[in-house]
Amino acid sequence: MLGLKNVAVIGAGGNLGPFVTEKLAEAGFHTTIIIRPESKYTLPDSHAHLTNHLLRVKRCAFDEESLTAAFHGQDVVVVMIGKGVAILSQKTIIDAAARAGVKRFFPSEFGSNTLSAELLRNVPAMKAKAMILTYLQQKAAAHPALKWTAICNGAFFDWGLTSGFLGFNLQEQTANIYGSGNQHFHATMRSTIGLAIVSALRNPDTENKYLYISNISTSQRELLSVLEMNSGSPWKVTSKDVMVERAEGMDKLARQDFSGMGQLILADLYGEGKGTVDPVELDNELLGLEAVGLERLVSRTMQCSI
Repeated sequence: MLGLKNVAVIGAGGNLGPFVTEKLAEAGFHTTIIIRPESKYTLPDSHAHLTNHLLRVKRCAFDEESLTAAFHGQDVVVVMIGKGVAILSQKTIIDAAARAGVKRFFPSEFGSNTLSAELLRNVPAMKAKAMILTYLQQKAAAHPALKWTAICNGAFFDWGLTSGFLGFNLQEQTANIYGSGNQHFHATMRSTIGLAIVSALRNPDTENKYLYISNISTSQRELLSVLEMNSGSPWKVTSKDVMVERAEGMDKLARQDFSGMGQLILADLYGEGKGTVDPVELDNELLGLEAVGLERLVSRTMQCSI
């Protein structure tokens, strides 16, 4: 494990957090979930099989001094927090990690490719993530003992499908198809992201690297075909214009209506696709991640949602 055994996790209560904490603890990492004093977070039932010495919760104020103390003895910090101001709060977390002697830091990437200039132009809010990555790199350069790893995984396949974010309503059997629906995009199961973090902690070749992972490259039309096959009937399809969605999203954000963020992300995902993963850049082999067929991914997602 490269001497890495103690992992502090911030943001365990979000869409991704439970999957990451579970995989870390199952792999034998002593995992501490850091939460604010006022947080109502509790361990999910899915973590009941994990022993107490491998998974614990620690309350901590999120100022630099308190976080530095909380990170004492921790080898790794994994951050999975929200957008905007919350993303920028990682500067304090990074400073505390460097002071505490943390050896590896995973910033809150876990989505679109923030190294893409086109993504940053199409989804301006993503600039906050890019700023944090630059800050982390500068901090690591000043503190050579601190290494970093960032993970770009495209869309969350399972959450995106079951929540309707990807444009499919599983209950109503309806689909919003953007453009032709043939634009390929990359997507990853949340459990796979947890496995990727575990693998990265065991492989020195992942230090100071921006890693690209994906379970599958598919399109809305391909996904719709599998869903219709499983349901045994055609779905009602509504066409969406990518440029209209992008314009509406930009207008909403200009009016401080942050629901426009989702429209911008989908316009990028289903438009040029520059915010997702370039297939020639995948680090799946480096991390020992499997390629999964679309039908199997849909089946696994549906089974877990029951």
